[in-house]
Amino acid sequence: MTAESPAPGEAELRRRAVIESAASGAGADLAPTAVGSAVRNSAVYAGAAVFQRGIIFLLLPVYTRVLAPAEYGRLSVLLAIAAAAVILLSCGMDTAFFRTYFALQSDPERQRRFVTTAWTFLLVVPPALAGLLVLIAYPFLVDSAVVPPAQLALALAGAALLVSGTVVPLAQLRAEERLRDYLVLAAVTAGTTAAFTLIAVVGLDGGVVGWLVAVLVANAVSLAAAVRLIPFRRRAGVDRRMLAGALALGLPLIPHMLSHWGLGISNRVVLAGMVSTSKVGIYALAANIALPVAIVMQGMAQGFMPSFARAATSNAALEGLRRVIGVQFLLVLAITTSGALLGPIAVHHLASPEYAAAAELVPWLALGYGLLGLYFIPMNAVALTAGRTRRVWIITVGAAATNLVCLLTLVPVLGLLGAALAAPAGYLVLLVGVALFSRGADNPVRYDAGRMRRGLLVFAAVYGLAVATSGDSTLVDAGIRLAWLGCAVPLLVWAQVVDRDQLTSKVWESRARGQLWWRRT
Repeated sequence: MTAESPAPGEAELRRRAVIESAASGAGADLAPTAVGSAVRNSAVYAGAAVFQRGIIFLLLPVYTRVLAPAEYGRLSVLLAIAAAAVILLSCGMDTAFFRTYFALQSDPERQRRFVTTAWTFLLVVPPALAGLLVLIAYPFLVDSAVVPPAQLALALAGAALLVSGTVVPLAQLRAEERLRDYLVLAAVTAGTTAAFTLIAVVGLDGGVVGWLVAVLVANAVSLAAAVRLIPFRRRAGVDRRMLAGALALGLPLIPHMLSHWGLGISNRVVLAGMVSTSKVGIYALAANIALPVAIVMQGMAQGFMPSFARAATSNAALEGLRRVIGVQFLLVLAITTSGALLGPIAVHHLASPEYAAAAELVPWLALGYGLLGLYFIPMNAVALTAGRTRRVWIITVGAAATNLVCLLTLVPVLGLLGAALAAPAGYLVLLVGVALFSRGADNPVRYDAGRMRRGLLVFAAVYGLAVATSGDSTLVDAGIRLAWLGCAVPLLVWAQVVDRDQLTSKVWESRARGQLWWRRT
């Protein structure tokens, strides 16, 4: 007599059901979960950002050989002004569009009218504002050798076209999760900018003016591509009340975003007046090595935005948001820990020995970007779910001020390490301030604080053990640190941060979906 086999557990039954469903073809009806959709979207947006930044990074040696240092310095100033102008000319419509678009999902006609309204506004107002800014600045810059008025006009015109051609289209593509079209538009923007600047600066020796004209033309091409992907429906009409509501949500975000701009670039500018240029170069290298962490954080925040926006209009989405936030929280910790552990090793293998001091700066800069990634959670909750943005800029200004004060007080004592410590100090103030600001009866978003604390302890332990058992220079050190990073998953299961049965089920479900995709392909 054979012994009776034990009854399969719930995870085993779920695994069998998923495999059988995929094998029979019925798995085609499997709908992606909110978590899976958010993670997939985050990967796409982060990948697009890496592609855009990567092209610029790879072409730096070419541009610096063609442009004289004075020209490159003037161009850097103009590009920084253009970046600030994009924030100003957008009028906060990116976040406002996202929330309003989801709020109108039950009324497609009004939703289409809102898209036309928002896009019409950004087609007309940014160019007009750019022209007004040039007129205001002209008397002050008429004799300037750093920012000539004509070049400022080109930079602002390019910024206005970028806003007109990308803010609403990219926001709508993210809201509708049209990932392929999003990648197409992002690739057109990055590819045409790189191609035209190469032609103008390298091929035609156009210098700074050639660069600015090339960007202007590239942004016009992006606008044309956006109209092809999302046809502009003039017949839908313009609704002034919807526009007023969107601006009421978006305009308070302008000083908030400008403070972010200052928080991100102020360190190198202030350092230039406090230490030697060689030390600024070491700090700049550390910042560039840590930059992928920031890029991934921003892409991840964009990928999870639909979950927060849906929670404002759907009780079911609100109930699932707690789990979605838990996944985003763990991903932020994993990426931050990876950047802090592997970044110093990258310094030793990508740069000459003169830059070795940058290795000790990278973990602190990665920590700052990790705090930025955590900040996006309460910020999306208060802006997209609760719809409250007024006075949030005060917190961002306070964070930028904290960063500046730390720079001025720590750099004379600790040198470049003080500058690296200033960055996480500013982002910590930003995170805590927005977390407190987001609390209120109008914000229904809740967090699983217990799991978050245990997850934080797990990654802190992984980082501490990896640093204690390895150096930061050789490939063997990299292998040891990667091994410790691999231990994070079983430790999360052991600490009951991640449910083992759910994790196993998700693995088998992902495998089944991959098999389905492969068969269709």
